[in-house]
Amino acid sequence: MGLKGAGDRALVSNRTMAIFLAVVTIMLFGSFAWKTQRDVAQSATVACKPEPSSCPTCTCPVPEPTRTLPPEASKVVWKTLNADVGELKTVPYPNLAFKHELVFEPGSLKLPRAEVFKQCFVSPSYYKEHFNHNENLCAISAPHKLFYYHIPKSGSSTSREVFVKGFSGKDYQHCPLKHQGYSSHKKVAIVRDPISRFYAGYDEAFARVLNSLQAGHDPIPDWLVTIWDGFPTYKEYEKNFNTAETLRRFEAFANLWDGRTVFDDHIRLQAPILADKNTGLPFDMDYLGEVHDMVNSWNAIGALVGQSVDTELSSMRGRTYPRRFNTKDVSDLTLQRVCRLAAIDFCCLNFPLPPACLPANTPPGNQVYCQWIQKKGLTKDDSQWFIQPIVG
Repeated sequence: MGLKGAGDRALVSNRTMAIFLAVVTIMLFGSFAWKTQRDVAQSATVACKPEPSSCPTCTCPVPEPTRTLPPEASKVVWKTLNADVGELKTVPYPNLAFKHELVFEPGSLKLPRAEVFKQCFVSPSYYKEHFNHNENLCAISAPHKLFYYHIPKSGSSTSREVFVKGFSGKDYQHCPLKHQGYSSHKKVAIVRDPISRFYAGYDEAFARVLNSLQAGHDPIPDWLVTIWDGFPTYKEYEKNFNTAETLRRFEAFANLWDGRTVFDDHIRLQAPILADKNTGLPFDMDYLGEVHDMVNSWNAIGALVGQSVDTELSSMRGRTYPRRFNTKDVSDLTLQRVCRLAAIDFCCLNFPLPPACLPANTPPGNQVYCQWIQKKGLTKDDSQWFIQPIVG
């Protein structure tokens, strides 16, 4: 019995040792396997840096770019505008040279144009020469308590006639910016697609500068003189209407002009004309019509004050002269340049970009977007958001 008991104890001891060794082996193998898996994962992660394209065969997960809008962003804008602002887009990444979160494409806001403009901020320093620093051109109708701002090359000739004849208004060449005494008047204006207006403004400015040069005046900066060289008279210029030469000169102007130097009223941008030169805040506009829809625009203005408008009177007429160059032949690169120059009008007046200027068709660094940005100290409500253009 003694030998058997001793043998049993030895067997138990051997089994215990075997189990212990098995457990240790499993732990060691598991630790090795985990370490191996970790090392593989780390090597894959390293291989995926700095760009996924550097490791086309990697199977490791690649995190999404951090370009998503913060969850509270749309709530902030909804609260600010109390209206449907459309989709706040996550801008295609990494096609953008800048990184802003509250970004949207021009023309995408689901709001009346005047409501979009009320959210605009026009930098007094950057657009300094675009503001009307002394007085605005306007028309006032005392009987209908209506105040109309002129914007050159935005249907102003037709609109002045409508205002005088249809609203018993008076046309003023010197209209105070602050329009004291007219707080109860409805404020309106007619605006125009920024590309179409840029073409028309250039045509008008070219002709007026040419006349000034002939009269011995030189209103243009030295770096733009070449645009007018070779046309000693308007007649010579007229002979070149709709030719490759006038197209070449327009494209040269668009690419040379800095967008900030204003030497003729007709190249002023629209948003600054309707904003305060000291604060950059927009005038409190009740309605903004559109040149390419003049009849409906003036009908809407009439409805504001209970006045019907003769359709024949409000039909767009404008001046009758041929276009100085064929706008269909303007290159996409020049068109993209014009979109950048007029970005404040695209964003603040909610006009969509032409196809050539859409982000998908424009190289990084030249794309036009709009952004919501918080600016403090401009209004009593320091949490107010404003619209500004960004180019990148």
